[in-house]
Amino acid sequence: MKSSVRGRSAFTLIELLVVIAIIAILIGLLLPAVQKVRYAAARLQSTNNLKQLALASHGYHDAFQYLPFNGTIAASSTNSLSGSWGYQILPYVEQDALYNTQNGTLPATWSSSLKMFNCPLRSRPGFVTGGAGGTGPFTLPVPPGGTETVPVGWSWASWGGTLNFSFTAGTIVFTNPGRTTINVTYQMQASFSAGNGSGPSTDYGLNPFINNASGIVNAATTRRDLIKVTDGTSNTILMGHMYIARSEYPILASSSSRAPIFSGGTLGTARNSFGNSAGTFLPDGTAASSNQWGSPMPEGGLFAMVDGSVRMITYSTNLTNALLPTDGQVNILP
Repeated sequence: MKSSVRGRSAFTLIELLVVIAIIAILIGLLLPAVQKVRYAAARLQSTNNLKQLALASHGYHDAFQYLPFNGTIAASSTNSLSGSWGYQILPYVEQDALYNTQNGTLPATWSSSLKMFNCPLRSRPGFVTGGAGGTGPFTLPVPPGGTETVPVGWSWASWGGTLNFSFTAGTIVFTNPGRTTINVTYQMQASFSAGNGSGPSTDYGLNPFINNASGIVNAATTRRDLIKVTDGTSNTILMGHMYIARSEYPILASSSSRAPIFSGGTLGTARNSFGNSAGTFLPDGTAASSNQWGSPMPEGGLFAMVDGSVRMITYSTNLTNALLPTDGQVNILP
């Protein structure tokens, strides 16, 4: 009796290619969905951060009968008027221990962040350190026809391909005239030393017009209580996303525009731009300005109103009336 064994047929090359193509299509369909879910989660986290900070500001108001502001001296646990608004509200976000560590002298170094002050869409370190901390090197991709800026005090180390570069006030500007993306690698110059203390940093800035008619970042001539926000607490911005250039995301060195919350109020913790055009309220990009409202989000920025609500405001929105608490021109925001 004969027995026969049938050989197992293998995939042909064409069948294999079809399977690979199907898998590639499925991955192509899945990745955008995953990215959307991650973006939605990060946006929700940023919204929750602002909500928590706004409610903490109300806790500060309940204790002192006025809203937090940017003080003029370094943070001290014995002076409730010291440090920035971010430091002043620490006891109301269960950070009493951190609040009590400060004695009026800015820490020389720092290496930890406070999650509630940082937008997850930026993936920044969440803290700054004085002197020449954070030397790099860092890498920025420059797309075809695009530009990127690096703060003066930072020098380019290398790049793949040909870049045009020029110097403007406070920045080195790289332009890519080619047809492919070029990576710029840069690091801090040995001779450069910037410093404005060390400590946790914030992606969300205070609206200083709340406490000062001129919007002075580090002064509060009118410590305003909620009743004196006559344009309405739901129509007046308390704090929101600050513009940060993409090239500054990884930088750890402190400066006036990258100050810790322990500092006595700088452009690192507030914005007094009215942000009423595409040139002053803009998505994070290559612009080097340190005093703009902005956001890592393509559709607009998140802002917490004085009443504690949080709203997405599109870049085309004129923020002027919403930043002024008593001008009588109520801006009904979306």
